[in-house]
Amino acid sequence: MKITLMLLIFLSLFGRTMNITNNMKEKELIFTTTATLYAPEITNTISIYGNKMSNSPFIQNIEIRVFDNDNNLLYSFVPTINYGYSPKLTPLDFIGNGLQQIFYSADSGGSGGYGFYYVYELSGTGHKTLFDFEEFSQNNQYSGTFLDNYRAEIKTNTTTYLLDVSNMDKFYKEKIYNRDGTVKDPNIDIGFVNTVFPVFNPTQNIWFLQIYQKATAVAQVNVLGYVVNELQYENNQFTQFLQYFVIFQ
Repeated sequence: MKITLMLLIFLSLFGRTMNITNNMKEKELIFTTTATLYAPEITNTISIYGNKMSNSPFIQNIEIRVFDNDNNLLYSFVPTINYGYSPKLTPLDFIGNGLQQIFYSADSGGSGGYGFYYVYELSGTGHKTLFDFEEFSQNNQYSGTFLDNYRAEIKTNTTTYLLDVSNMDKFYKEKIYNRDGTVKDPNIDIGFVNTVFPVFNPTQNIWFLQIYQKATAVAQVNVLGYVVNELQYENNQFTQFLQYFVIFQ
């Protein structure tokens, strides 16, 4: 009886181990690149593993694995949002120390053109998150209001931008304004982080972040413009050095 019980326990544990191993094996290599992460003489491979959804570029259960220059696995970690379309890793020097940090990006899919963005600093033993798009969104929530006579204002943490919206598409304008130019629906929606681009600064030989937050009214397709923040890494964090509002024609 005892032998039978021990055998059942062994088979149960063995089966559980096999399931874990199989789950690890089920993840496919999605993207890979190399970078100089923590020492000039060491080149590391950084790869994205995950589960594909049939023939779609959508990936779930995303995991980032870091290898040494002999292709031995050092460690792995999971992005806070571990799914998305076409995830990729871009090695760039944001700090200016001659090494490379990792810009992670993945598309959310759907309308609006949103994505998931992180900057990681990787060592030989673990990772540190230098930029998190959700954290930035929480700390930078803006508001907008339509004014009479086809004007609008966008308010950020530090600045108010005044817009001329008289050339807005007639369909949307008629939903926002009365015929005499007075406002009937003043609401402007400024969402969380929409898109993040790394941009190179050749004078300092480093990369910084350009962050877009979309201002819309009535529908997501009626885009008034974007609040743009530019961040540079200094004093152990990304800090804003420039902000402006852009309108795309």
